Amino acid sequence: YDVDGILVMASANASIDCSGSMIYGNNASNGVFTSSANTTVKNCNISNFAIAINYQDSTLGLIENNTLATTYDGGNSIAVSESSTGTSGITIANNSLNSTGIS
Repeated sequence: YDVDGILVMASANASIDCSGSMIYGNNASNGVFTSSANTTVKNCNISNFAIAINYQDSTLGLIENNTLATTYDGGNSIAVSESSTGTSGITIANNSLNSTGIS
């Protein structure tokens, strides 16, 4: 099914496999957000967010086989950012980006 709004991955070792389903936003915020360790987002069609997938202060994650489009001016398809504890080990592979790209 399709999801209208943000998905928050609040637990470590969580995985979202959309199997081609759509996550559609209102041109604000994030499509998928996580600050947890070892999280996976794959096979999703995500559009109309400021940031399609946002990994903030996460470690050991996977972002794979997604189709991402943002319409927000200055938005990013994928954002990987860090805080005081850092972000590392995020693998980004085989994604289709129809917007600004990766930051």
